[in-house]
Amino acid sequence: RLWREATTVFMMSGPGGCEPFGLAVAGYESGLAAEIFVSFHGALFLQSVRSEDKRRVMELAQVDFRRRAELYGIPVNYRPF
Repeated sequence: RLWREATTVFMMSGPGGCEPFGLAVAGYESGLAAEIFVSFHGALFLQSVRSEDKRRVMELAQVDFRRRAELYGIPVNYRPF
């Protein structure tokens, strides 16, 4: 359920994908403690999406996940891996 609620990456074949903010928010909303570790400040995983419409949907979902993570006070650590 967590993965499904956190999915933001569209795939025409195979499962979609999720990013760290969505996964943390889904976990938090399920009663789990969450902390985010990420190495990039912008929207994630958009470089491989060819459709402008799909990119826009993914960006909107990521903006919403980031807003909710901030609202919930989920700690975010930006650092290189």
